[in-house]
Amino acid sequence: MSYSAVMARPAKSERVAARLTVEAKHILEALAVRLGVSESSLIEMSIREFAERRGLIAPPSVLNERRDPYQASGQPAPAHPPADPTGPAEPGG
Repeated sequence: MSYSAVMARPAKSERVAARLTVEAKHILEALAVRLGVSESSLIEMSIREFAERRGLIAPPSVLNERRDPYQASGQPAPAHPPADPTGPAEPGG
């Protein structure tokens, strides 16, 4: 599975300008072509990976587990919500 498949696309993006050396620009272009992503996506993926490695943000697997523990564990989600542990209400109670 590619990194872009797990990375959620932001609802809005912001234009950013940066200066790169000629060598860095060539590397960016080559990597983007090799991975089949845009240069912008590659920059975003690189920033996220850098931040994850330094503990600034949680990796996608952890974020997905927090959102949906069934999907992250590979277990099927229950068809119905779990039963109330206190049991059904007593009539007249």
